[in-house]
Amino acid sequence: MNKLQYNTKLYNGNLSFFLAWIIPFGSIILWIYIGRLLEIPSIIGIPIVIFLFVSPLIFKKKIKAIFTSKVLLEMDNDSFSVSYLDSDGESVKKQRIYPWTSIQGYNFYFGESSPTITALTLHFKKGLPKSFNFFDKEFKDTKSFNEMLNNECLLTLFYNQVKQYNADKTEEDQIQLLAGFFASKTGTVIIYLMTILIVSAIVLHLVIAPKSSFATLLISIGLVAGFFSKRKSSLELYKKIKELDNK
Repeated sequence: MNKLQYNTKLYNGNLSFFLAWIIPFGSIILWIYIGRLLEIPSIIGIPIVIFLFVSPLIFKKKIKAIFTSKVLLEMDNDSFSVSYLDSDGESVKKQRIYPWTSIQGYNFYFGESSPTITALTLHFKKGLPKSFNFFDKEFKDTKSFNEMLNNECLLTLFYNQVKQYNADKTEEDQIQLLAGFFASKTGTVIIYLMTILIVSAIVLHLVIAPKSSFATLLISIGLVAGFFSKRKSSLELYKKIKELDNK
């Protein structure tokens, strides 16, 4: 296996989510408390609360830029590594190396944000999984999979490197392609359990308080529908990658 290098961008979605949403919501709660304590007129507080609520949407691009790093991915006979680069993309600030022998499996998922996130999760023989969110090529859904195969992108390069690594390994030692969380058995069970809970809540709502607001239930239904959509996309992508083994 020849050494391969690939430049892309890595997005720290968890930290970004915390600062973009948790902090504004916390600030709203704090402001409401202070407003009541100091008896500040509502006319003053409402614009501030609205601004805090919509600020993550207003500054969405800037927030993403702050939590996006240039990275260099390297793959050779021994390992897959992620090197975090400085702003000019020349010097390496830190590097994480993942030996192929330590990896049990992997899965991909295409995010729904813009630009599209290519999520790669590594599952290790020991320890917790490690997920990466890369701003890679613009592929909105699995319908563009055939187009993607004709372009140099993270998914195809990683898949081909793993395929080469597996070529002379026993099935037990090979790195396996795994279904994403939403398409896994655990994820499927959770989704169906949530669906049962939502349906039960709707029935109880109709029986006990039919005249009360449906807003919360509608939000829950939308959330579950989103999970089923992600499960469908994850399954489609998993099947398409598996089909490559026969080519």
